[in-house]
Amino acid sequence: MSVVKVEVELGSNQKGTLFVRCFRVKEKEVRIDLIDGSLVWCITVDESNTPPALDLAGTQYLEILESIFTVPSPISSDQDEKGNTLGYLFHWDTNSVLTLSQELELDAKKIIKTKFTALQFTPVPAKELDLYWNMFMKEIVSYQLDLKREREKMEHVAEERKRVILAKDVTVKAAIDTKAKLENHVFCSFIDLLNAKKERIEQLECEVHTLRSKNGNSSTKQPLSNN
Repeated sequence: MSVVKVEVELGSNQKGTLFVRCFRVKEKEVRIDLIDGSLVWCITVDESNTPPALDLAGTQYLEILESIFTVPSPISSDQDEKGNTLGYLFHWDTNSVLTLSQELELDAKKIIKTKFTALQFTPVPAKELDLYWNMFMKEIVSYQLDLKREREKMEHVAEERKRVILAKDVTVKAAIDTKAKLENHVFCSFIDLLNAKKERIEQLECEVHTLRSKNGNSSTKQPLSNN
Protein backbone atom coordinates (compact mmCIF):
# COMPACT_ATOMS: atom_id res chain seq x y z
CA MET A 1 0.00 0.00 0.00
CA SER A 2 1.27 3.45 -0.90
CA VAL A 3 -0.15 6.89 -0.21
CA VAL A 4 1.71 9.91 -1.58
CA LYS A 5 1.13 13.61 -1.17
CA VAL A 6 1.16 15.73 -4.33
CA GLU A 7 0.71 19.42 -4.94
CA VAL A 8 -1.61 20.17 -7.83
CA GLU A 9 -2.35 23.24 -9.89
CA LEU A 10 -6.00 24.28 -9.68
CA GLY A 11 -5.93 27.10 -12.21
CA SER A 12 -5.84 30.89 -11.73
CA ASN A 13 -2.44 30.47 -10.07
CA GLN A 14 -4.03 28.48 -7.26
CA LYS A 15 -2.53 25.36 -5.83
CA GLY A 16 -3.87 22.56 -3.68
CA THR A 17 -2.80 19.31 -2.08
CA LEU A 18 -4.14 15.84 -2.79
CA PHE A 19 -3.30 12.42 -1.43
CA VAL A 20 -2.99 9.62 -3.97
CA ARG A 21 -3.30 5.85 -3.53
CA CYS A 22 -2.09 3.61 -6.31
CA PHE A 23 -2.25 -0.18 -6.36
CA ARG A 24 -2.77 -3.13 -8.68
CA VAL A 25 -6.24 -4.61 -8.73
CA LYS A 26 -5.29 -7.10 -11.45
CA GLU A 27 -2.10 -7.98 -13.27
CA LYS A 28 -2.95 -5.55 -16.07
CA GLU A 29 -5.01 -2.99 -14.14
CA VAL A 30 -4.00 -0.16 -11.82
CA ARG A 31 -6.38 1.56 -9.42
CA ILE A 32 -5.69 5.21 -8.52
CA ASP A 33 -7.58 7.07 -5.79
CA LEU A 34 -7.44 10.82 -5.21
CA ILE A 35 -8.25 11.91 -1.65
CA ASP A 36 -9.14 15.49 -0.82
CA GLY A 37 -10.29 15.73 2.77
CA SER A 38 -13.35 13.50 3.01
CA LEU A 39 -13.90 13.41 -0.77
CA VAL A 40 -12.56 10.60 -2.92
CA TRP A 41 -12.22 10.16 -6.68
CA CYS A 42 -11.10 6.94 -8.33
CA ILE A 43 -10.07 5.52 -11.69
CA THR A 44 -9.06 2.08 -12.93
CA VAL A 45 -6.50 2.12 -15.73
CA ASP A 46 -5.64 -0.85 -17.90
CA GLU A 47 -3.18 -1.32 -20.74
CA SER A 48 -5.78 -0.35 -23.36
CA ASN A 49 -5.97 3.14 -21.84
CA THR A 50 -2.45 4.00 -22.96
CA PRO A 51 -2.61 7.30 -24.90
CA PRO A 52 -1.88 6.69 -28.61
CA ALA A 53 0.51 9.64 -28.65
CA LEU A 54 2.82 7.89 -26.21
CA ASP A 55 5.37 5.57 -27.73
CA LEU A 56 4.86 3.09 -24.92
CA ALA A 57 3.56 -0.42 -24.48
CA GLY A 58 0.58 -0.81 -22.16
CA THR A 59 2.68 -2.54 -19.51
CA GLN A 60 5.17 0.34 -19.56
CA TYR A 61 2.38 2.91 -19.20
CA LEU A 62 1.00 1.20 -16.10
CA GLU A 63 4.47 0.84 -14.61
CA ILE A 64 5.12 4.57 -15.09
CA LEU A 65 1.83 5.50 -13.42
CA GLU A 66 2.73 3.21 -10.52
CA SER A 67 6.18 4.74 -10.27
CA ILE A 68 4.79 8.29 -10.19
CA PHE A 69 2.35 7.55 -7.37
CA THR A 70 4.47 5.12 -5.38
CA VAL A 71 7.09 5.78 -2.72
CA PRO A 72 9.92 5.44 -3.50
CA SER A 73 9.53 6.05 -7.23
CA PRO A 74 11.62 3.81 -9.51
CA ILE A 75 11.86 6.74 -11.96
CA SER A 76 12.81 9.46 -9.52
CA SER A 77 12.88 9.10 -5.77
CA ASP A 78 13.88 12.75 -5.37
CA GLN A 79 11.23 15.20 -4.25
CA ASP A 80 11.21 18.96 -4.27
CA GLU A 81 10.50 21.12 -1.25
CA LYS A 82 6.77 20.85 -1.97
CA GLY A 83 6.81 17.07 -1.91
CA ASN A 84 6.23 16.55 -5.65
CA THR A 85 8.13 13.88 -7.49
CA LEU A 86 10.59 15.78 -9.64
CA GLY A 87 9.90 15.66 -13.37
CA TYR A 88 6.07 15.66 -13.23
CA LEU A 89 3.49 18.40 -12.70
CA PHE A 90 -0.15 17.79 -11.80
CA HIS A 91 -3.18 19.85 -12.82
CA TRP A 92 -6.56 19.10 -11.23
CA ASP A 93 -9.71 20.66 -12.68
CA THR A 94 -13.37 20.75 -11.67
CA ASN A 95 -14.23 18.11 -14.27
CA SER A 96 -12.36 15.49 -12.21
CA VAL A 97 -9.50 15.32 -14.71
CA LEU A 98 -5.94 15.02 -13.46
CA THR A 99 -3.46 16.07 -16.14
CA LEU A 100 0.12 14.92 -15.78
CA SER A 101 2.78 16.99 -17.51
CA GLN A 102 6.42 16.13 -17.75
CA GLU A 103 9.26 18.62 -17.47
CA LEU A 104 11.96 18.12 -20.07
CA GLU A 105 15.29 19.92 -19.89
CA LEU A 106 16.56 20.77 -23.37
CA ASP A 107 19.71 22.43 -22.12
CA ALA A 108 21.05 23.93 -18.93
CA LYS A 109 18.88 27.03 -19.27
CA LYS A 110 15.64 25.91 -20.92
CA ILE A 111 12.96 23.61 -19.52
CA ILE A 112 9.79 22.80 -21.45
CA LYS A 113 6.58 21.17 -20.22
CA THR A 114 4.85 18.49 -22.27
CA LYS A 115 1.61 16.66 -21.56
CA PHE A 116 2.11 13.06 -20.51
CA THR A 117 -1.46 11.88 -19.91
CA ALA A 118 -4.88 12.91 -18.60
CA LEU A 119 -6.85 10.74 -16.18
CA GLN A 120 -10.64 11.07 -15.93
CA PHE A 121 -11.67 10.26 -12.35
CA THR A 122 -15.07 9.30 -11.01
CA PRO A 123 -16.20 10.57 -7.59
CA VAL A 124 -17.01 7.94 -5.01
CA PRO A 125 -20.73 8.35 -4.13
CA ALA A 126 -21.41 9.78 -0.67
CA LYS A 127 -23.30 6.64 0.37
CA GLU A 128 -20.19 4.54 -0.39
CA LEU A 129 -17.69 6.76 1.41
CA ASP A 130 -18.20 5.13 4.81
CA LEU A 131 -17.46 1.73 3.30
CA TYR A 132 -14.43 3.16 1.48
CA TRP A 133 -12.97 4.68 4.64
CA ASN A 134 -13.62 1.50 6.63
CA MET A 135 -11.78 -0.57 4.04
CA PHE A 136 -9.02 2.03 3.88
CA MET A 137 -8.54 1.95 7.65
CA LYS A 138 -8.42 -1.86 7.59
CA GLU A 139 -5.74 -1.67 4.91
CA ILE A 140 -3.76 0.78 7.04
CA VAL A 141 -4.01 -1.50 10.07
CA SER A 142 -3.04 -4.52 7.96
CA TYR A 143 -0.16 -2.56 6.45
CA GLN A 144 1.08 -1.53 9.90
CA LEU A 145 0.85 -5.13 11.11
CA ASP A 146 2.84 -6.26 8.07
CA LEU A 147 5.45 -3.62 8.82
CA LYS A 148 5.58 -4.75 12.45
CA ARG A 149 5.99 -8.40 11.43
CA GLU A 150 8.66 -7.45 8.92
CA ARG A 151 10.47 -5.37 11.54
CA GLU A 152 10.26 -8.23 14.07
CA LYS A 153 11.52 -10.64 11.42
CA MET A 154 14.47 -8.37 10.67
CA GLU A 155 15.20 -7.99 14.39
CA HIS A 156 15.05 -11.79 14.78
CA VAL A 157 17.43 -12.23 11.85
CA ALA A 158 19.76 -9.62 13.36
CA GLU A 159 19.67 -11.35 16.74
CA GLU A 160 20.27 -14.74 15.11
CA ARG A 161 23.24 -13.37 13.20
CA LYS A 162 24.56 -11.84 16.41
CA ARG A 163 24.17 -15.19 18.18
CA VAL A 164 25.94 -17.01 15.35
CA ILE A 165 28.77 -14.47 15.39
CA LEU A 166 29.14 -14.78 19.17
CA ALA A 167 29.06 -18.58 18.93
CA LYS A 168 31.63 -18.41 16.16
CA ASP A 169 33.82 -16.15 18.29
CA VAL A 170 33.58 -18.63 21.19
CA THR A 171 34.41 -21.53 18.87
CA VAL A 172 37.34 -19.68 17.34
CA LYS A 173 38.63 -18.70 20.78
CA ALA A 174 38.32 -22.29 21.99
CA ALA A 175 40.15 -23.52 18.89
CA ILE A 176 42.91 -20.95 19.41
CA ASP A 177 43.24 -21.90 23.08
CA THR A 178 43.37 -25.60 22.21
CA LYS A 179 45.98 -24.96 19.54
CA ALA A 180 48.04 -22.86 21.96
CA LYS A 181 47.86 -25.59 24.62
CA LEU A 182 48.86 -28.25 22.09
CA GLU A 183 51.76 -26.16 20.81
CA ASN A 184 52.87 -25.50 24.38
CA HIS A 185 52.66 -29.23 25.21
CA VAL A 186 54.67 -30.14 22.11
CA PHE A 187 57.25 -27.47 22.93
CA CYS A 188 57.57 -28.60 26.55
CA SER A 189 57.89 -32.24 25.43
CA PHE A 190 60.61 -31.25 22.97
CA ILE A 191 62.48 -29.32 25.68
CA ASP A 192 62.18 -32.30 28.04
CA LEU A 193 63.57 -34.55 25.29
CA LEU A 194 66.50 -32.20 24.71
CA ASN A 195 67.21 -32.01 28.42
CA ALA A 196 67.08 -35.81 28.69
CA LYS A 197 69.52 -36.16 25.77
CA LYS A 198 71.77 -33.53 27.31
CA GLU A 199 71.78 -35.35 30.64
CA ARG A 200 72.47 -38.65 28.87
CA ILE A 201 75.35 -37.11 26.96
CA GLU A 202 76.78 -35.64 30.14
CA GLN A 203 76.38 -39.02 31.83
CA LEU A 204 78.20 -40.78 28.99
CA GLU A 205 80.97 -38.21 29.01
CA CYS A 206 81.33 -38.70 32.75
CA GLU A 207 81.49 -42.49 32.32
CA VAL A 208 84.11 -42.16 29.57
CA HIS A 209 86.17 -39.84 31.71
CA THR A 210 85.94 -42.24 34.65
CA LEU A 211 86.89 -45.18 32.47
CA ARG A 212 89.89 -43.34 31.06
CA SER A 213 90.98 -42.35 34.53
CA LYS A 214 90.86 -45.99 35.69
CA ASN A 215 92.81 -47.16 32.66
CA GLY A 216 95.43 -44.51 33.25
CA ASN A 217 95.88 -45.45 36.88
CA SER A 218 96.22 -49.13 35.98
CA SER A 219 99.05 -48.39 33.54
CA THR A 220 101.13 -46.43 36.06
CA LYS A 221 100.85 -49.10 38.79
CA GLN A 222 102.12 -52.10 36.71
CA PRO A 223 105.27 -53.74 38.51
CA LEU A 224 108.70 -53.86 36.80
CA SER A 225 109.84 -57.31 35.63
CA ASN A 226 113.11 -58.93 37.08
CA ASN A 227 115.44 -60.08 34.36
